[in-house]
Amino acid sequence: MLSVPVRRCVAPGLLAALLLPGLAVADAPLDQELAAITALLPGRYQATLPDPRGGAPLVIHHEIIPVQAPAFGPGRAFYHQIARDGFDVDVPFQQKVYVFDGSPDRPRNRMRSFVLAPGAPSISPARGPAALAALEPGATLSFPPACIINWSAGQEPGTWVARVRREECSYVSERFGQKISPDLTYVVAPGWLAVEDLLFGEDGKSLVPSPGLARAQRLAISP
Repeated sequence: MLSVPVRRCVAPGLLAALLLPGLAVADAPLDQELAAITALLPGRYQATLPDPRGGAPLVIHHEIIPVQAPAFGPGRAFYHQIARDGFDVDVPFQQKVYVFDGSPDRPRNRMRSFVLAPGAPSISPARGPAALAALEPGATLSFPPACIINWSAGQEPGTWVARVRREECSYVSERFGQKISPDLTYVVAPGWLAVEDLLFGEDGKSLVPSPGLARAQRLAISP
């Protein structure tokens, strides 16, 4: 009887890893996207916007800094400070902590947002790590799972877009005394960051005036 050799097929990437243990297999597309997004986010940005109430133009300062925030989850974390009086302020207009989902089975790149109460003193890591290290999720406003922020590639090459749609996300707000629905858009690119953060009440009307999707130019990488 003739002996017929049996061929076993091995994926090229796996074969390379078996033959050359020091050679890393390429990251999955979602990991490559996550690396691109998180490399672009950090920095200082500034925008001059018309006042939707008709007053003097508003100068908005954004600072996004990568941080260690294990209390908020295992993913990559960032601190986002929004201020009207510069970058080094005692009481910013708004402060947020973002935590990306790094689980290998995630369906898309996404992040959770934790918002500090209005009027909270700055916990910027630029002022030292102690305040942020002491922050617990229970001291922030967190959102339902449906309000997770989803990222995708933008229409312009090199841009990434994060969105939450009001049709999918709603929660009861103590500040407004009703159920509200946010409609959020972030766009990040090599030279700029654009943000539009809308809030709608139970009657479907906007609760906060907005100048639209406001583009802020990158000034520098955060110190």
